[in-house]
Amino acid sequence: MLGGSTSTNFMAYVRGNKEDFNRWSTEDLGGDPQWNYENLLPYFKKSEDYNGIWVNDPDASKYHGKGGLLNVETSDFQLGADEFLAAALERGYTIGDYNGATQEVFSKFDMTTQNGWRESTYRAFYRDTGKPSNLCIKKYAHVTKINFQTVSERPIATSVTYQRQGITRTVVATRKLF
Repeated sequence: MLGGSTSTNFMAYVRGNKEDFNRWSTEDLGGDPQWNYENLLPYFKKSEDYNGIWVNDPDASKYHGKGGLLNVETSDFQLGADEFLAAALERGYTIGDYNGATQEVFSKFDMTTQNGWRESTYRAFYRDTGKPSNLCIKKYAHVTKINFQTVSERPIATSVTYQRQGITRTVVATRKLF
């Protein structure tokens, strides 16, 4: 199956916690400052076409993108969600956008769907858009190692080693992403 968890799970669109990205970017075990939340946010925004319930919120453009390949919308079918949110509000909890300024809120789920249909990363970035010329997918391949070189005292991923059909191969990156 291509598309990872977006092909099998609940389709909830939940980014990683911003504090996890910030911590990972500074850890002594090879953390890279470029991988902090502030630097990654533009890529999250670029990838999405946000049509969720927060689209008209004044802060939406700070945290959500329009025109990207991955459709994100708030599902109309969330049985009991309105009652659950009303109870949370009654108990003093905040209702808000969990992919926004803080994740410590209650909210309806944003979903990777388009017009009610599952929108997997495979469908959004590959099947429905045509194969990108710079992408080669190897089914049934198991990545065994990401290979790094130290450049200006920073580790940079330069190639990937994988096994497929009993053969070990290494593919080298042809350009830098950041």
